[in-house]
Amino acid sequence: MKIIDLEAQLTRLLTDAKLVPDHLEPWPAWKVFKAFMQLPVDCESDAASFQCSAEQDEAGEAHFFVEFIRQCSVTERGEDSPVAGVGIELFYDLEQFPATDDQQVWSYDFPSFAAFAAHVEGLAEFQAAMNERPSRTELWLREV
Repeated sequence: MKIIDLEAQLTRLLTDAKLVPDHLEPWPAWKVFKAFMQLPVDCESDAASFQCSAEQDEAGEAHFFVEFIRQCSVTERGEDSPVAGVGIELFYDLEQFPATDDQQVWSYDFPSFAAFAAHVEGLAEFQAAMNERPSRTELWLREV
């Protein structure tokens, strides 16, 4: 798959699973994301990330934010440089997550994607997010 097709492919997988990108159910969306990460993409380096934190949106409202990212990079002078990423964002009311920590976990820190996914699924923040209904969800593609 080409980088430019990442968002369309993820959207197709979500639709095939009867999920709507702007009203995602967290656990089924994660399962689709894990399947999506198994599909080959034409880039030199491919990584996944789970991130969460309390943040303010454009309107100044505080939310607990969860994101699953697939990032494609090229290698320049021995270092990976991101060129594009596709992500699923889940936004929650902050009151649902009063005592959660910020997390940023990358798959390249683990020996396999399966080990990364198992670690993420064991995080208290991930478990909490999977058991709540997000106030809104988004799917995005960003090119660097």
